[in-house]
Amino acid sequence: MRDLPDLLARIERVPPMSTVATRLLQLQSSPNRSLAEVGKIVEVDAGLTAAVLKAANSAAARPIQPVVSVRQAVTQLGERMVLALAVAGCVPGGMGARLDGYESERGALWRHSLRTALAARGLARRCHPPVDADLAFTAGILHDLGKSVLSETLKGEAAQLLAKVDCSDAADFARAEREAYGMCHAEVGEALARRWNLPPALRVGIRYHHEPGLAPEEFRSLAYAIHVADVVAMMAGEGTGADTLCYRMDPGVGTVLKFSRREFEELMCRIGKEMERVPAGQEGP
Repeated sequence: MRDLPDLLARIERVPPMSTVATRLLQLQSSPNRSLAEVGKIVEVDAGLTAAVLKAANSAAARPIQPVVSVRQAVTQLGERMVLALAVAGCVPGGMGARLDGYESERGALWRHSLRTALAARGLARRCHPPVDADLAFTAGILHDLGKSVLSETLKGEAAQLLAKVDCSDAADFARAEREAYGMCHAEVGEALARRWNLPPALRVGIRYHHEPGLAPEEFRSLAYAIHVADVVAMMAGEGTGADTLCYRMDPGVGTVLKFSRREFEELMCRIGKEMERVPAGQEGP
């Protein structure tokens, strides 16, 4: 618990979410939104404009002709990817940065978050009750937000936490984080989400993605969708370093999500193909 005061102080030093990312999140709740509106919001932010154009012209996006305008880029990438790039740009240090505390390579957080988001979107309609697919995608992008802050505290100590998990002194890596520092990465992420005034559903998706059974009933399906999507991403080889696959599947998954093994394999295959079509080969925005 010795690092808790410093951890809380670092959370308070994180800058507010950008105005552009906030506006895109607000726009997502509008049923009548258009790609043109998304483009107008992107155009006022030079950094996001550059990130969107870079992503649209990446080898993974496979443009037939060079993409030279924001409108073209938004059409090429789609609304979800533009929102992901906007939110990723607000993460402390950037989603493309190394997470030294988790011993991860550059770009690992971005790739893991993106694959989780795609999986969550695919699982959303299979939940009981169903979850909005766009909400699930956004929550998937944000679910490991707290790692960008906790990584500094964790630096040099990942092996000790892994030993606790291996010896069953801790149920999983998140529990080991909480016992060592007073907060796990999911709780740090929720604190950042509150600082950014994100909607309650997103805060729940972040906070309970390793403990979905404890989520408030109103958003429990979302928490389970992110929980399973997170595991799907790790099973596909997209983790964030030392903690990869050091978490347990919640026993209540079957009460909320129902799909056959064949359907699960089809989902994994579809996500793999989608990852080939998005700028995941980059190190991140």
